[in-house]
Amino acid sequence: MLEDKSPSKPVYAHIKDKIQKMIQAEGLASGDFLPPVRELASKFGTTTVTVSRATRELAYEGKLLRLPRKGVIVSPHFDNRVNEKSWALVFPGNGYSYPQFAKAIRNEAEKKGISADIIFSFGEPEKERKSVIEAIKNGVSAVLLMPVYPSSKNMIIQNLNYLADLPVPVVVMDYWEPEKPISGVDFVMSDNFSGGYQATLHLIRHGYKKISIVNTPSETKQLFTERQKGYETAMADYGLEVLDLPKITSEHLEHKIFDSIERHITAGVEAFFVTNDYSATMLLSSLRKMNVRVPDDVALIGYDNAPFSSISQPRLTTIRPNVLQIVQKAFEVLCHRMEHKTRGNHRIILIRPEIVCRESCGKNCHMR
Repeated sequence: MLEDKSPSKPVYAHIKDKIQKMIQAEGLASGDFLPPVRELASKFGTTTVTVSRATRELAYEGKLLRLPRKGVIVSPHFDNRVNEKSWALVFPGNGYSYPQFAKAIRNEAEKKGISADIIFSFGEPEKERKSVIEAIKNGVSAVLLMPVYPSSKNMIIQNLNYLADLPVPVVVMDYWEPEKPISGVDFVMSDNFSGGYQATLHLIRHGYKKISIVNTPSETKQLFTERQKGYETAMADYGLEVLDLPKITSEHLEHKIFDSIERHITAGVEAFFVTNDYSATMLLSSLRKMNVRVPDDVALIGYDNAPFSSISQPRLTTIRPNVLQIVQKAFEVLCHRMEHKTRGNHRIILIRPEIVCRESCGKNCHMR
């Protein structure tokens, strides 16, 4: 039978108290697993549903940490020995934008007197998950996460759903998947739709009407889908037709397949919007081999402001995600979560990117 049962206190609240007393009595430390739910239900003379509710509440309070498909462990917050000024930054570390983010985060952390421990997941989702959980077990009070982009879109929720059960606030940066929100987790991202729209509008204002897009397959990253939507919307808003021509993808460029490019040039395409700078530089190289001059014969604009975009020949006009604003907003949101101790709900905050004008969009660009 249950002890200390009173009408004013629900059963699960009694079980919460019993679990906490058990942790202290048995000397369980941070990272130690609790017994399975069925075992606890038998021990306390209650149902598995009630035990699950109790552990869920304790996880919400930051005293336990629920690990999907593994069990429940004691959180470093159980005894309140958490370093409020220590945050973890977990990110892949294998992309050309990440050094920019790391530098901006270091600078922002120094301003706020926060120790930011940078942890690399090296593009491995399971390593990312383990790194986040290990950082929390070691006493960090907040997590800034730049998730690995999985190879399949169906993997996204599987990889990130666990964030809702973490005992510390988490802000996700530079990851585009707004259709599947996660309770209590805020997303701060570059507005890829706006970037695609700006790039296309810039070419339209140069007087180009026949504008084609070179894209990465959309099933790889949702952000490329958003960039394409921005392109299509700008074309529609200005009454311009999206030409019915064979698609040019990054795979065509990597394998030096020129047939599709030739079809576009023959059809009178005046400008290309390429959804990433790596593909844009490959397209530049392909056009050069085809004796098509940029920007004299055809204009070109890329995306991401990669380091090599400023040294290509000609130098590449591109869209630059506003890394500093993304980082500053992520810090602001995370500090707000910690100060007000709010959980539940979520925010998706989009930061407008900027255009960087160079030679590839046209010799007489008014914005250079």
